Amino acid sequence: FPVTIGGVTDNIIAVVPAGDGPRAFAFSSKENKMYCANEYSGTVTVIDGITNTVITNIKVGSTPRVLCYNPRDNKIYCPNAGSKNLSIIDCSKDIVIETVQTGNTPRGVEYNEASNTVYCSNYSSDNITIIDGITNKVVSTLSVGDGPTAMFYCPEGKKVYCTNVVS
Repeated sequence: FPVTIGGVTDNIIAVVPAGDGPRAFAFSSKENKMYCANEYSGTVTVIDGITNTVITNIKVGSTPRVLCYNPRDNKIYCPNAGSKNLSIIDCSKDIVIETVQTGNTPRGVEYNEASNTVYCSNYSSDNITIIDGITNKVVSTLSVGDGPTAMFYCPEGKKVYCTNVVS
């Protein structure tokens, strides 16, 4: 179960039920909602940021492990490692609005706010799927090292970094 920790008191103020294997969080600042990827149930749990209660569970693909938030378009991106795709969630409606095909075993995701672009690392394909943040369409695929996984966007240099676990 995910827990909520009070930032002032540093104690647990809520335990929130989620799906099986809660793995990662993302926060929608526009909606004041937490999104929790549940690896073993293939869902994303939506949690109200004020009441710490479950709003809904959204069905996504198989094995969601990480999430990323796009504040410009109020979307959550969820790579589904077992489904070879990425679910795009509209945070105002809490529904999947698009499922984008990626490479094999998508494991990482990062949002570049400077270009409104989403990067999804595909571990078994050794590439990154690049997605337009407005249209939700794949714009290109970039070959990288072996086993790309974690990603990070650095706004100062307007660069995206990607680890290659097997290289």
